[in-house]
Formats: sequence, structure tokens, C-alpha cells
Amino acid sequence: MTAVTADDYAAADALINDARRDIAAIDDLITSNTLGVPQFDLVAHLHRQKAFSLEAFGPGIRTQGVCDHIRKELLEIEANPEDIMEWIDVVLLALDGAWRCGIRPEWIAYCLDDKQTINESRTWPDWRTADPGKAIEHVRGA
Repeated sequence: MTAVTADDYAAADALINDARRDIAAIDDLITSNTLGVPQFDLVAHLHRQKAFSLEAFGPGIRTQGVCDHIRKELLEIEANPEDIMEWIDVVLLALDGAWRCGIRPEWIAYCLDDKQTINESRTWPDWRTADPGKAIEHVRGA
């Protein structure tokens, strides 16, 4: 593992501050709808996705097939991590896997929001001391 220097911390803090400014600017644009960004209804999307997926890929849980496809998409992400469409493929496949297990779109939307809230309430180790090639997991029992 490469040692992290004070310059690395400063650069990371600068990137975080830049990202916060970018997020605030984008939030302003979205709120004013200057970008023409469509309002997104996740539940409606899941109903649409389910109809498409049933027609294209058939019924059933298909867990092994969905996981196989996710693994292939992850390889594509590793090869080209800035390709947003590859990341979205993983999101769509994960949502496909969820509804195929019999989970209703409304519950998927609720659980997505709930899981984010759970993650925000957890204690996380300092990312600056973590190996950038490994997952950062929450502190268990904290």
C-alpha cells in the first residue's frame, strides 16, 4: 500500500470541496429546471422496466443470469470507469434482480431510500487511511 501524504489529503479535500460546489450548482439548475432534466419517478420506471424485461428476457427469478450479466458489466466498468452507461447497466440489472424476486416497485423505492439513510447513520473509517483498491466498509458494532 502506498503511503498517503499531506499533499494527498489536501488534494482530496480540494476535490471534495469542488464536488460540493458542483452539486450545489447542479441542484440549483435542477430546481430551476434550467437543464431540462425530467422529473424522475422511480416507481413508474420500475413498472416500465418490468414490462420491458418480461418481454425481452422472459419471466422468472433469473438470479444466476442477472448476476452473470452484472459481473460482465463490472468488467466493462473496470476497463472504462468513466462510462456512465456501464454504471447505469449495473443499476438497471440490480433493479431487475430485485423485482424478479417478487419485490414490488414501491417497496424497492422505499428500501433504496431507507438503505441510504442507514448508510448515512453508520460510522465509517477514515477514507484517507483506506486502501483505494479495496472496499471501505462501515465499522461494525459502532
